[in-house]
Order: sequence, then structure tokens, then C-alpha cells
Amino acid sequence: MGLRASNTPRPLIQLVPKLARFPAKSYIYQQGEPSSTAFVIRSGIACLESVNHRGERCIVHFLGPGALIGHEACLGEPRYFDARACTDIVLEPFGSQARSDPGRHAGIQSGSGMAVSHLLRDITNFRVELHRSSARRRVLLLLEQLRKAHPREATPLWLPSRQDIADTMDINHVAASRVVARLYREKVLLRAARNDEVGIDWHRVHRLLQAEP
Repeated sequence: MGLRASNTPRPLIQLVPKLARFPAKSYIYQQGEPSSTAFVIRSGIACLESVNHRGERCIVHFLGPGALIGHEACLGEPRYFDARACTDIVLEPFGSQARSDPGRHAGIQSGSGMAVSHLLRDITNFRVELHRSSARRRVLLLLEQLRKAHPREATPLWLPSRQDIADTMDINHVAASRVVARLYREKVLLRAARNDEVGIDWHRVHRLLQAEP
């Protein structure tokens, strides 16, 4: 007896892109490397690093879940920055499902170009604002940037080390430590269970930003 064809639809088999995992403090890629893959951050925090005019390491941006990292791959250009995992991080390759669809791939390239433009604009605006500000205001501005890098409901938030704060703010380690210690005394920053996490009183942050020159 021959087998009869079944009218029952077969389930679609979907290939799930392999996730990339990096432990905290490891580098995801480095400036100038050829770029082959862009990623969406699924969990964790990453930072982009460059070198300032004095030849010193400088953190220029923080990115969190949902953000696209490694946009250069979609543009066929080398990496613009070093990318480092601040916490344990999980990345998903971006746009792999569109490689067999030229029209969709072109749309991804166009969208990535816009994303790169917005990222560079945000970095430039942030650096300009820092150079106009006192050390205290710089740390407050950093807290607001970190808030954007975390999921909206996240609490407490991951807080960079004093050295990373100094490297972001372009101030020395001692000045960064003094500002952070004072914000703890003023209850703007609140101790959390982990040393690398912090509670933040956002109402006080906003009031201080309005009052600080």
C-alpha cells in the first residue's frame, strides 16, 4: 500500500542565530579590525572606547539591551571604536535572516547608516556637554546616560568603577571618587547588594542638574 499525502501542514523549521557571549571586562572587538558582524545586545552593558588627545583611554558611550553594536559591519567599514563588555553580555548577530533577501539587506544597510549617524551625534553632543561642565555635573550626566543604557524598569543599575568613571568624564580618579562619595552622602546614590550596582534617586539627579552650572 502506498503512503497517502498528508494535508496537515508541517511546522516551519527556523534556524536561530547563535548567540555570542562575552564575560565582563573582555573585549568584543577592537578599533581598526575588519568588521564582519553587527550585533543586538540581548543582555548586559557594553562600552565603546577610544583614545583622547593625550593618548589616554577614553570611554565615549555606554550601550545596553536592544542597542545595535558593531554597525560598521553593515557598512563594510573597519571598527570605529574598541567595544568592551562592562558586565557579562549576550549578543545576537544582526540581520542574518536578511542575507538571502537583497531588498531587505539594502534596508538594513540604510538603517544601520542612520544608526551610526545617530550614535556619532550622541557621542559628540555628550563630549561637548562634558567639556562645559564641572566634575560633579559630569558624573550626573553620566548617570543619565547609564539610565538610557538599562531597561526602563531596571533597578538597581550597574555602576562603572571609579577608574571607568574617570576615563569617561576625562577627570582624574581622585576627583571622580570624591564626587561619587559626596553623591552617596547626599543620598543621590544608594547602596545596593552588589558593589557594582547602585540605587539612584532620579528626582535629586534632575534637581542637581538644573542647579549645577
